[in-house]
Amino acid sequence: MDNTTPNQPQNPQPYGQQPPAQGNAYLARLNAFRRQRPILAGVAALIVLCVACAACGGIVQGISGAGQTAGGASHTGGQSVARSSAPTATPAPTATTGPTATPAPTVTPAPTVTPQPTIDPVVAEQQTVQHLASVNCDFTTTSVNATFTPNGDKVQVVATVGTQWDTGAAQTTVESLVFDCFKGFYSSPHATFVQDVQVEVDGPLVDAYGNSSTGMYGNADLSRTTAHPFNWNDLDYATAWNNHIYDSQYVRSN
Repeated sequence: MDNTTPNQPQNPQPYGQQPPAQGNAYLARLNAFRRQRPILAGVAALIVLCVACAACGGIVQGISGAGQTAGGASHTGGQSVARSSAPTATPAPTATTGPTATPAPTVTPAPTVTPQPTIDPVVAEQQTVQHLASVNCDFTTTSVNATFTPNGDKVQVVATVGTQWDTGAAQTTVESLVFDCFKGFYSSPHATFVQDVQVEVDGPLVDAYGNSSTGMYGNADLSRTTAHPFNWNDLDYATAWNNHIYDSQYVRSN
């Protein structure tokens, strides 16, 4: 195919001159290129077309892959919808129970009264006798010991006193102590079981040789029968001793 313009000479030369040999070779190559230009243009167009086709193929493949993915998702979603087409039944609300009734307070039982231990009557009487002797027969005494004989209901009290100033003081101690002891037993409502009381008063003694010892200062005995008419509130120790109203009585004179 010749793309030269008709009636136009190729590579015109000045009139009357011949182109040199080098110029002829150039013209030959130029003419050959002109002849190949349409072919090159066709090849370029073919390359562009191939690239465009390849690009279109990639786009189509991408669209196809996306379509398959979407189709798969749609298919899977369809299956999911198909499986969950039946709605899950909502369970009925649990019935709320009423408030628990507050139990009535437990009544606390009254404390059990602890029974008192049973005491032997004889032991109880002995305790009473010792208590009364300690309370009523302790005038200036250093010790008081009382014993009780249940069979005869008799009380024997031994009271020990300290050193006295003289014989007169010792006699007064004996008279007052005996009186208080008798009054305490026979005036007490807790000693009604006592029927006889004997009181002995002891104290320190010094004989003619200067020897010290403990001996009896005096004693007295009084039964409940004898003491029955006594008015203890108006009676005193000196009157009782001087009138010899006891069953028996004794006091040292030296």
